[in-house]
Amino acid sequence: MNFRNIPMGSPEQFNVLIEIPTGSINKYEIDEETGFVRLSFVFKDGLHYPFNYGFVPYTLAEDKDPLDAIVLSSAPIYPNTVVAVKPIAILKLKDRGVQDNKLITVAIADPMAATLNDINDLTEIQKEGFKEFFRQVGIQKNKSVEIEDIFDRAEAMAEVKKCMI
Repeated sequence: MNFRNIPMGSPEQFNVLIEIPTGSINKYEIDEETGFVRLSFVFKDGLHYPFNYGFVPYTLAEDKDPLDAIVLSSAPIYPNTVVAVKPIAILKLKDRGVQDNKLITVAIADPMAATLNDINDLTEIQKEGFKEFFRQVGIQKNKSVEIEDIFDRAEAMAEVKKCMI
């Protein structure tokens, strides 16, 4: 599979290629050259992805990878699935001193999309859960992760626009 054939969309609505489904203890990454899903890390001590996770094709973030995206949905979405999403917020963080922001999105086809439109639609527990997950990832992978904060939909769309190639 060549993910370069996936249309990007616009900052208001774009596609995400899922790498990791909700509930997974495995960190998968799509190999750019082959299109295959590779296992890159296995979490321990009960840590698992509390959301679907992937990337936005046709973007290049500050860490020199495509822009990362959390995809909220009612059920896990399998790796290599293309999902149309809308941004609702952005988690800004640094991974080993390099900016590595995470878009927070919702799958448009999911009923959740009717009620999730901006940062104010997320509970404090959800927001803290996103931050804590990435803190724990840093601990398990023995790397420095600095969490800045979560910002609104306008900031998320600005990041998408900035990263489009």
